[in-house]
Amino acid sequence: MDAIVTQISDAVYILDVSVFFLMMILAALSKRIGEALNVPHFYHYYYTCSAMLIFIVAVDMILPAFMLDTDRSEISTVTMALRAGLVITTFPVAMIYWRWLFSENLKK
Repeated sequence: MDAIVTQISDAVYILDVSVFFLMMILAALSKRIGEALNVPHFYHYYYTCSAMLIFIVAVDMILPAFMLDTDRSEISTVTMALRAGLVITTFPVAMIYWRWLFSENLKK
């Protein structure tokens, strides 16, 4: 069972890195679009979520080393829920900046 948890954990770390870079790219693009469209500075939320994601990954990697009697799956469940929450809450911010793109495609 520990081997499966380790494999899933490794895959999640790769996903974390890709989500981090995606958030940084979206922040940079949203900043430029926001300046052009005079949208308030909601892109800062991407930077905040990126920092929180790094913190969650650090907790997920470091905390199990200090809690030897606790099952790793409990910690992983909590950190996975936090990761999912971060990604879900960034969706409305993306819609603020990118809504015009979707509305153009829906008109066709």
